[in-house]
Amino acid sequence: MYVSLMIQGQQVAAMVDTGATHSFQAEWIVHWLDLKVDKHTSRIKAVNSQAQAVTGMAHSVKISMGDWEGKIDLVVVPLDDFDLILGSEFLICEKVIIMPHLGGLLATNEQKPYFVVGYNATTGGIDKGKKRVETLSALQVARGLKKGHLTYLAFLMEVES
Repeated sequence: MYVSLMIQGQQVAAMVDTGATHSFQAEWIVHWLDLKVDKHTSRIKAVNSQAQAVTGMAHSVKISMGDWEGKIDLVVVPLDDFDLILGSEFLICEKVIIMPHLGGLLATNEQKPYFVVGYNATTGGIDKGKKRVETLSALQVARGLKKGHLTYLAFLMEVES
């Protein structure tokens, strides 16, 4: 499941991953949003990949999903398939209940519980106003190529004048 969230006023797509121990963000987001990152000496190992050094840690980053707001620690790592991953640490600390049958998650804040609508690869991407942004991961393209499917990858960008 994916959710749309805001970091410093910018919309970011986040994958909800109950199997991830921490929350991770791609290095490019740090530069894009000019986030303060502390050095970190840990290494990370993801499934089917080599262990790699962690770039750093962004502490107490303010995020929002709809009316819900909170702070999160984000481990900065080289990610190639996702912009941001919300892991178990976030889900536990913020008392989040994943509700796939309703297509979202419930942040059970004591003051104001809030349901966040999610999306997946079959239902599409982030809804930005009237425009719909579809997501396609590198893994999906790789699977199609591996199966011998004829694959075209194109990008169309609408320029406002």
